[in-house]
Amino acid sequence: IVPICEYLGCSLEYLLTGQDGATETRKAPSPGLSRRGQELLSYFEQLGEYEQGVVLGEARGLLLAAGGAGEKATG
Repeated sequence: IVPICEYLGCSLEYLLTGQDGATETRKAPSPGLSRRGQELLSYFEQLGEYEQGVVLGEARGLLLAAGGAGEKATG
């Protein structure tokens, strides 16, 4: 059951009862997003707007340094 909760992005309580004490908004999982990608996205969404911009800039820089220029680097 725990892997199902992780995939759906919900708590065990929510999966079993449909109710959860947490007040955060539930988001549907992104199809095809790896577990590691989900973890990174979770951290990213906890950052403020400025910090998110810094992370995006660093990610673009890493992608360009690895030779991965293109749409992913400009987005």
